[in-house]
Amino acid sequence: FFMEKRHESTVTSLFKKEAMKDSPNEKGAKKYRFTSEKIDWSKGSAVGYVAKYLSKNIDGKHIDSDRSTTLEGTEAAERVVTWARVNRIRQFQFIGGPSVTVWRELRRIRQDLKEDDAVFNRLDKGEWLTLENVRRAADSSDWEAFCLAMGGVFVRRNDQTVKPVYQVPTIMEKLIDEFGEEHATTLTSKTRYGDDANTRVIGVVFKAAYLATRGRQWKTENKEKFLRGTKRIMTGVTDIFEVLEREGEYQRMADEQYDQYQQYLQRVDELTAFAFDESQWPAFVG
Repeated sequence: FFMEKRHESTVTSLFKKEAMKDSPNEKGAKKYRFTSEKIDWSKGSAVGYVAKYLSKNIDGKHIDSDRSTTLEGTEAAERVVTWARVNRIRQFQFIGGPSVTVWRELRRIRQDLKEDDAVFNRLDKGEWLTLENVRRAADSSDWEAFCLAMGGVFVRRNDQTVKPVYQVPTIMEKLIDEFGEEHATTLTSKTRYGDDANTRVIGVVFKAAYLATRGRQWKTENKEKFLRGTKRIMTGVTDIFEVLEREGEYQRMADEQYDQYQQYLQRVDELTAFAFDESQWPAFVG
């Protein structure tokens, strides 16, 4: 964090207070839960610290050894990355700059945004170019251009050019009352720990234009089990078709349809002949 010196004590106390809100009496919480350290410019800058921190947690390059273990930097980094992925923990979170979420979501849109697209019918040419510049900067991995297109590195979150759109995941559940009537209720999805699921990003918005970036819902499934089920289903379907063809079932079905059609034509002829046979009509007295 970079701040004015007069704000240092206030910011530090606020962060410490938030860190100790949950289970403050936990063993070691007061010692390890929250620590703050001023930059020692004789040892290096904030940029150097961040670069080293990223390296230790990505690939371990240029790190000779890990202090806490006897592992080399690359081996320690592999374990860190594996641990973070297994536990679904975000390793890095920089705040204060343009939205990284917008950066990631716009990189999902691989095609140029067409000016004549119905999504942009409420934007003028200048606004459309502004949005396309943000997308192109993200698509070309130009972080500097992306920052400038989003309003600069010091822009407030509410004033950024493009904003992410979130949605609370929900599930529909049908209940049947004592009278047999069905009622649909909307419930918030739960995590694997039983907590209410957090909001999930579904797209980005710029003025009156909304871009959906996530149109699919994924679920984890055992690959071998899925392939076995698929093979069994397709094998059964194939067997049915082969049996039908081998026993001439298709021919029999065609013959039945032909016979029904011939009966229909015969009935039409009979009705036509009946309509024009005057002897079949009763005499009307005027």
